[in-house]
Amino acid sequence: MNKRHPLKRSWLRSSLFNIAFILVNIICCFALLPALLLPRKLYLMVIQGYHYLIYGLEFFILGLRYEVRGREHVPQDGSFLVAAKHMSTYETFKLRLLLNDPAIILKKELLRIPLWGYFLKKSDVIAIDRTTPALAKQSINEGVLRIKEQLRPIVIFPQGTRVWPNQTIKDKPYKSGIFRMQEISNLPVIPMATSSGMFWPRSGWFKSGGRAVFEFLPAIAPGLSKDEFMGNLTKDLEEHSLSLMNEAKMDETNKKKSPLCIIVFLALLFGGYSYMWFQTAERVEAEYVEFMTDLKRTTDIAMPVISGFPGPIKLDVLQENIKTPDGEVDIKVLHAQGWPVPFTPISILTGPIEVQSIDWPSSITLDGLSAEIKPHKNSIEVMQSEITQDGFIARISGDIDLTQEPIPKLDLMVEMEQQQLFLMQLAAKKIIKMQAALFMSAGFNALTDEDDVVRVPITQRGQTLYAGPLPITQLPVLQQQEEYLPELPPLEPYNQLGPDQ
Repeated sequence: MNKRHPLKRSWLRSSLFNIAFILVNIICCFALLPALLLPRKLYLMVIQGYHYLIYGLEFFILGLRYEVRGREHVPQDGSFLVAAKHMSTYETFKLRLLLNDPAIILKKELLRIPLWGYFLKKSDVIAIDRTTPALAKQSINEGVLRIKEQLRPIVIFPQGTRVWPNQTIKDKPYKSGIFRMQEISNLPVIPMATSSGMFWPRSGWFKSGGRAVFEFLPAIAPGLSKDEFMGNLTKDLEEHSLSLMNEAKMDETNKKKSPLCIIVFLALLFGGYSYMWFQTAERVEAEYVEFMTDLKRTTDIAMPVISGFPGPIKLDVLQENIKTPDGEVDIKVLHAQGWPVPFTPISILTGPIEVQSIDWPSSITLDGLSAEIKPHKNSIEVMQSEITQDGFIARISGDIDLTQEPIPKLDLMVEMEQQQLFLMQLAAKKIIKMQAALFMSAGFNALTDEDDVVRVPITQRGQTLYAGPLPITQLPVLQQQEEYLPELPPLEPYNQLGPDQ
């Protein structure tokens, strides 16, 4: 213990809580995005549930609960000002549980936080533009009058920042902004003392269990001079907060139920994860079957084997044969795995892949494919992938747009090594003409860097698919046309040129 951490800290409980807190907030930032489209009344109900969820983490893991005193000093309706002692992040997560739809005064920069800023804007806070003192004063004045018309409470932290339990007003003096707010609004000011910093300090990894107290004090009515107002506010908040902190030092109730609370929470957490794991696994199997069905294949679908609980979900198929009117693909061993969490990557690994087109006199066999992809709603991000075949290596990354039909739109970068071997093999199997193989080999050689690696973008212009400047093939008529670059004259696909005599 020390002056800034006056209570005993638990490394285990703090670590469990911090990890759960971070994960829950990341998940909620994405999962609650649709709530931004709801009417404000429904949105506030969702946000209220989120704050109760955070309180559940605090209670079950840390053994940290809160008590509210002095509710009789809080007006039941209409707008009023709350001057709150600010000791930690803890009280910011409790304001919506203590007050009815409060508007918090905060710096404008917080609205720029990715995702989190959207929720702050939807919550209708008062954002201070601190570019100049004049703009700061103007933004506060306009915000206070606007929220007053909405009959909502307004919360400000008069010391301007979080303070340690042992810091005095000499270290962090009270600012007079709250007095100016009362002058322009003519609203009562309710001081709110707290002991939150004893359990959840302003910074650091370690936290404590126990009973944090929030105490609303009698209102300071308009009409006092600046010195009288600031003197009363400072005295009330400092004396009562110090009393609550001294009370916290003597409170040992947090030691009685903590182990059981941790066990219960971990059991609930594991149960929730298990449910999500098996639901996701069932959906993965169904989507695999649906995808294979959409290929209009003429062979039966090999049902995948799902395993891996409680780790990543694993999908395994010993052999998959896909035969369509246009050709056949035979895959020996298909393995995919990924965690049952949104927006996490999926790893794919296969054995040999044999490809046969109806336009080819013989098939081509690849050694295998390894890839890491990240699926999105209407696209697939290829983070990295590698295809090998007898010394030839192709690495692919980029995006695949699934909204274009019947062929997805490709925006890929391909890196190739020993591509001449592959082109010559295609020519030897009479899949392309030798003349075409030599032409493409010469084109790729011109793009080879000092490491003997060819880097070629795969792009689509009109109905033509290109590898760098070289046209590869003509695509079927697309159902969704976009603005493309002008097309070159129609070219006969290489795979239809016939054998070289």
